[in-house]
Amino acid sequence: LLDGNAYAWAPTDSAGRPLGLHPRAPASVQPSVDPDTGAVFYTMNVSEDDPVSGLVSSRMVTVPAREMLHARIFCQRHPMLGESPLRAATYPVFHGRNIQRNQTELFAKRASPDGIISFKSGIKDGYARKLAAEWSARYAPGGPGGVAVLDQDASWHPTVMTAADAQLVEQYRLSVFDVARIYRIPAHMVGLTEEGGPQFNNAETLSRLYYNQCLGFWLEHFEAAIDHHFNLPSNERIEFDVEAALMRTDRMAHVDASAKAIQSALMTPN
Repeated sequence: LLDGNAYAWAPTDSAGRPLGLHPRAPASVQPSVDPDTGAVFYTMNVSEDDPVSGLVSSRMVTVPAREMLHARIFCQRHPMLGESPLRAATYPVFHGRNIQRNQTELFAKRASPDGIISFKSGIKDGYARKLAAEWSARYAPGGPGGVAVLDQDASWHPTVMTAADAQLVEQYRLSVFDVARIYRIPAHMVGLTEEGGPQFNNAETLSRLYYNQCLGFWLEHFEAAIDHHFNLPSNERIEFDVEAALMRTDRMAHVDASAKAIQSALMTPN
């Protein structure tokens, strides 16, 4: 989800049977293609404290594609390299970060916004520089703040929009919603309510919505990647046990469903 690629080293014995799956950090693996044969290889960097360091004899190991499970998404740059959804979320991520940075700087100055000091009458250049230096030292980020005392004909004019004028809250919510939508996460999972969206008060219904809209895409992608890597026959496949892992949140709904199944003879009391 952060890099667009996921790797797991699957070493095999002399008979070609897999001995295990060892997840690898995407930054430590580099795929390559032999220019002569077209064969795909993966080079792994192994540190001394790496869990697989006892299985290899060097700090840089090259393995064939049959020993590296590689799941990837959005291969726009190269067929062997995936792309993270974060690239599509670049603008809303930076927009939200800039909103937070602006507010952090504002409150670091004791919520004193940037602005200008104007005088009804003209002032000398030397005095203007002295006043600007003193004001920056006191009210810039990290300054002590305090009460501002100005000359009798001076006035202060903020030059940044207020939160209400900029609709700060609405813009930040939109940025968060955009990032969540790119990752297929339902709005209610990140504390947002989508206008016109479904409204449920049942935990199991919300869990199924989360699975159908978000987790299902990623889980099926990994299932297909594992099936392909181990070359499973058409009548065999890998499946995550979603019912056992996710759908246990509403006990009453399960009891009610079992009771109705017994009443309709779909199940027996035993």
